[in-house]
Amino acid sequence: MQEGFKVSSDPRQPPSYSATMRVKIMPVQPERKEGFNVFITLTRAVFKEGEDVEIRIKTTKSAYLYVFDVFGDDMVTLLVPSRYLTDNRISAGTEFVFPGAGLESKGIKLKAHLLPGSRKAIERVKVIAVTERIEFFEKGIKEAVFKEFDGRSDTLIVNLFQQALAGIDPSAWAEATALHEIRK
Repeated sequence: MQEGFKVSSDPRQPPSYSATMRVKIMPVQPERKEGFNVFITLTRAVFKEGEDVEIRIKTTKSAYLYVFDVFGDDMVTLLVPSRYLTDNRISAGTEFVFPGAGLESKGIKLKAHLLPGSRKAIERVKVIAVTERIEFFEKGIKEAVFKEFDGRSDTLIVNLFQQALAGIDPSAWAEATALHEIRK
């Protein structure tokens, strides 16, 4: 920690006190009961721009899936459910694939893309599995193919999760995150 008084050479400026601290903030994980897990895998960990991305998900309990793509600029897109994939229910032990043959037959693919001017980026796919539907995320999905949340505003993904999951018993939901890199 660095601290101290600063006195300006200008006599009209009052002295000021400054403190600089380096801190490491760790997220607090909710107390979880065993028995409900979600597992996520991507086709690979490193993609070239324009390559197809496939997401595979399994859960240990039957659940509703909410799948988010979190871009390098913190823009968040709700991939599942969507206008074209409203059935987000998965049975325990069954593999869910996104986009899957059904969406691909409609011309919907998930491609690795960089932000303009970027040469590489780290992105995340976040999955929340819950035993009951969360209407919070499903509002407005008929308005666009995929619902987007602007990460630069006050609707950061963390706030979205906290609001949506606040009243749900911790044993009734599970989450997983898969990081991947995109290169030019």
